[in-house]
Amino acid sequence: MLLCQPPVQVRRPRLLRPGMTVVELLTVASVVAMLVAILLPAMAAVRDGSRRTACGNSARSLAKAFSAHDASLGQIPGWRNALEPYTTAQAGMPGGVGVGRHGACVSWAVPILAYVGEKEIADWYATFRTDRTATDDARLKRVAVFVCPSAIVDSPAPLSYCVNGGNGGAVLSGSAPAARRQYPADGVCGDAAGNLPSQAWYVQAGEAAAYAPVRMSLGAVAEGDGTSTTLLLAERTGIAAPRDVSWADHSLPAVSNPFDDARKSNHAVLQNVASPSGATPSSQATAVWMTKRNDAAVRFPSSQHGTGFVAAFCDQHVAFVSETIDEWVYAQLLSSSSVPGKLSEQVRRLQRKPGPDGSVTDYVFDESDIRPRGR
Repeated sequence: MLLCQPPVQVRRPRLLRPGMTVVELLTVASVVAMLVAILLPAMAAVRDGSRRTACGNSARSLAKAFSAHDASLGQIPGWRNALEPYTTAQAGMPGGVGVGRHGACVSWAVPILAYVGEKEIADWYATFRTDRTATDDARLKRVAVFVCPSAIVDSPAPLSYCVNGGNGGAVLSGSAPAARRQYPADGVCGDAAGNLPSQAWYVQAGEAAAYAPVRMSLGAVAEGDGTSTTLLLAERTGIAAPRDVSWADHSLPAVSNPFDDARKSNHAVLQNVASPSGATPSSQATAVWMTKRNDAAVRFPSSQHGTGFVAAFCDQHVAFVSETIDEWVYAQLLSSSSVPGKLSEQVRRLQRKPGPDGSVTDYVFDESDIRPRGR
């Protein structure tokens, strides 16, 4: 009987593939490192460019909201506003800073809420009751259009933009409280609420000056220096800028103590005039004057975009403005008219350009003066 034997399996030796040498590994690693070094800056530039574009789109949307408010009501919001029934209700509440008369008036951001798609929050203000704040406080809501993507914020309802507030009420005309006036041409958005003894939200003497409200329209800007050359709003998001600013912060009257806190909560960029605390403007010096004031972080525009800041003008166009523009250029950007009596003498002096021989002349705006170098 024949037995079947299983076939014998012959194992063939495996052919070992040669591994990479140390030299080859180092070569590959160096190539990868070079590619990363080349691509990372490009990717960062694309990301920063995208954020700056988004910031510009938000600024343009805000400018359009101002225009819609102007078309509807015949005026634009001020850096401080009385908004009923909210203001009267708040003014009647007892308390100190942030409540009562100190917490009655609203910033420019609140009157335009309905024009930036936030009707629900606008209705909350329009139907305000003091007993609703504990469970339904719309002031804590984040509004996307108010925030620059590059901003570093520490607030549940942040605000990255500031309106052109002129001199911020630091310079007034007249002496008697009822006759004391703001200079509307120093900027665009003045204090539309005012601070008079007859008002429910009046903040008493010793804490603030008494002065009449001022209201501005885009038509008045067009009749003055023109809407295309007058700044409406700009970013304030630089490394030194306050991070806890909210669009719902209550704006304080001019000369409120401490004045730096007033500038912070009033969401305005301001002319480089002397402040009520006695600080004097810097000397006219190219490229460095914005850093010479101890209140620069809450007075001037700033950004996280590197060489400049995003700004929207009164005609709704958006530009990227150099952070190192000359002082006379900045003063001209903010002022809306040169009519005597509407423009303060302090700002008029700031608009004069020094010559190499020591003479000074009235500055004539040139768009190239606001562009960052290399653009």
